[in-house]
Amino acid sequence: MLFYVYIYLDPTKDGEFTYPLAGLSFSHEPFYIGKGKGQRKKNLLWSASKEGFCPHHKINRVKSIIKRGFQPIILEILKTENEQEAFDAEKNFIKIVGRKAFGEGPLLNLTEGGEGMSGPRPWCSGENHWIKKRSDYLAWIQKNLAGKNNPNFGGGHKTEEGRRQIGESNKTRPKSKLPPRFGKNNSNYRHGKRVKRPPKTAEELRISMKRTGENNGHAKLTPENVRDIRTSPLTLMKLATKYSVSKQVIWSVRKRKTWKEVL
Repeated sequence: MLFYVYIYLDPTKDGEFTYPLAGLSFSHEPFYIGKGKGQRKKNLLWSASKEGFCPHHKINRVKSIIKRGFQPIILEILKTENEQEAFDAEKNFIKIVGRKAFGEGPLLNLTEGGEGMSGPRPWCSGENHWIKKRSDYLAWIQKNLAGKNNPNFGGGHKTEEGRRQIGESNKTRPKSKLPPRFGKNNSNYRHGKRVKRPPKTAEELRISMKRTGENNGHAKLTPENVRDIRTSPLTLMKLATKYSVSKQVIWSVRKRKTWKEVL
């Protein structure tokens, strides 16, 4: 099995990017380093081809590059048959090039590397090295972290000494100056029972209706948009992108949870 470490370069940002400690030199800015096998290096391209909002900076960077009419440059900077060697190299390259989140370099990696779908498995103390099976991992947890071996075993708040210390600390805790919101001070309760609010009058309903739909200053949709959403064959995601709102807003409009006054 052949493993490799790959790097993504931004073709829209030219320059001299040299890293002597890693023996790397590029004419375009690097923005992501990863480890993989097979077609793993193309995962960012596949993720960027999907529509809709994405919270990952690396995928949004690829989308931005494609939107400008370019394609990110993908290079394999190391190949090896040893997976652990690939992990160590990935971690070393990320450290040398530097991550943008820490002000060290241009990389959008959020971690220091050395992990992933085929990354390090839970460590087992002793001579067994890496745990390869989930059943072995669960057995290791049962042996090393169950019962009295669990640091939270017993719970300090359940012992007499723990309760006494909590009680002493509560005596010195500064009290709030605001009255507690229970009993007579809670407007929703009376004599221990929840008070039901009376139904709105015709005048109150008329006033509240004035603030709905297009009369709401925060509304992003118009009655024409609402009619189009209810008759359109497009998916929720495509309509949400079209009108710059969330899928929940589109769903509520279609189900007539909102904009009820629009026929």
